[in-house]
Amino acid sequence: MTIKLLDLKKLNLDLSNPRIGTFENEQAVIEALLKDEKILPLAKDIAKKGMTNPLDFIGVFPAEASGKYVVAEGNRRVCALKLLDKPELAGTSEQVKKFQTLKTSMVTRISKIEVRIFPDRESANVWIPLRHLGSQDGKGLKAWDTVQKARYLEELGTRDSPDRLAKYLIEYATTNELLTDDQLDQVPVTTITRYVSNPIMRNALGLTNAKPPEITVPENLFKAALKHFLLDSIGQDPRVNSRSKKAQIDAYANELLESGVAPTVRNQASKPLAAKPNQKQTEPTEQPSSAPGENVSTQVTAQTAKQARNNRNPLDRKHIVPNDFRIRVKPDSLKLIYDEMRSIDVEECPLSAVALFRGFLECALKKFINAHEGKVKDDLSAKMNEAATIMEGLGHKLPGIENLKNMAQNRQMTMSAYQMGRIVHGAMGRPNKRYINSGWTQIEDIIPILLTDKK
Repeated sequence: MTIKLLDLKKLNLDLSNPRIGTFENEQAVIEALLKDEKILPLAKDIAKKGMTNPLDFIGVFPAEASGKYVVAEGNRRVCALKLLDKPELAGTSEQVKKFQTLKTSMVTRISKIEVRIFPDRESANVWIPLRHLGSQDGKGLKAWDTVQKARYLEELGTRDSPDRLAKYLIEYATTNELLTDDQLDQVPVTTITRYVSNPIMRNALGLTNAKPPEITVPENLFKAALKHFLLDSIGQDPRVNSRSKKAQIDAYANELLESGVAPTVRNQASKPLAAKPNQKQTEPTEQPSSAPGENVSTQVTAQTAKQARNNRNPLDRKHIVPNDFRIRVKPDSLKLIYDEMRSIDVEECPLSAVALFRGFLECALKKFINAHEGKVKDDLSAKMNEAATIMEGLGHKLPGIENLKNMAQNRQMTMSAYQMGRIVHGAMGRPNKRYINSGWTQIEDIIPILLTDKK
């Protein structure tokens, strides 16, 4: 085998290609590859990067015609290069136009490419199966599984792929042995992605969409709920399936809550969800040595108290509105409610705090809807939905909008319209301050939008 730089004109596409079958001429091969083998996206990538993947080699062997070579490995890449060099080979006018645009965008024309030259087809066939027939007990290429892909994306810093959270949960289940290996192999990543993309489902599990994910429930209860959820996604007729629509996912999430499968202890301080065994919580620092005559226990207690103050959960604040939040509130009637809500001690007067927050939110929503000529309805949840729709129509893309919709539609969500109504009517007892303060935190980013006068 030799390595050589060859002109594209000297390379013939294989007329007998396992990808597409056997054809009489190269033009027919090009048309078949264009139709079934995603040549255009490949060409776009080559045009953008100015080269083919340097990790993949082109393999050829001498053709019967003198000075020509048949491509044994890399027909898709060579086809893309030929079309970038001569767009008219694409056949239809539409395709020709697309490749002509790509050709024009390229800084440097690719007319030659490095190849590996084998003596004949049989010599090349010794190696080709190792690339295309699977791992073959480790001899061939072994594709990454979903967990390995998730690790790579995490290290690469591209964890915002749509299935990021689903893959993270599967790795967590693998690490914590929630399911057997056979069961894990059956878990459908795309279906799990569909479900955990739903905020109502994430809320049922006690799961946030932070990066990395965090939970707001005890981890043992989260594990039990996650195991139940994943088991529901496998088997001959799984309840969690790819055919589920939003309404069905909402219903499934609410069923988990109502049946007690979902964590029953909720709204705890957020805790990172460690998917890997080596992702451990920070170990306590070594106990400091004391100065002569100094009481060690006093020193440690003071240090612990300082750390506790620095690591305080923002939901443990005394008032609903954080001290550093500033905004001008109009009209005066709304400002009266806002000022009293801002000053009330949530822990001492939780029912009054919820009533004030609910009243403030309802008035702010009404003000916003009227300013944008929307339809003001009597029901709080209807106002929430209407305001969210208007904000989305204005092009706003903030987490608080989605949270506002969930507060309207999901009865089980913290400080939902339904739950606030039950609290102010005495049907839910006294909520704790974290529960109440989370209501503000969920929509804090859209409060300025609600209170800003339309220009």
